[in-house]
Amino acid sequence: MNILKKIDKGECAVEELAELLDEKNPIILYHVMVSIGKYGMYNEDIIKRLNKMSFKRESKDKLIGYYKVGDLAIVTL
Repeated sequence: MNILKKIDKGECAVEELAELLDEKNPIILYHVMVSIGKYGMYNEDIIKRLNKMSFKRESKDKLIGYYKVGDLAIVTL
């Protein structure tokens, strides 16, 4: 199954989502963070990773349009 479909359907374990937060692909990061918020899949590891990601607000951290990885991490928290 395509990883994006699995993420969007909420079929990923919390631990798997936490690992996917290390992904460099902005499309996967977007879907992972949306899924975390949509399905309320939080644990201590995810919160720590999102907190660390919230500081990624430089131009090199572009996500979608003018939004940065840190912007979506803050919203997800």
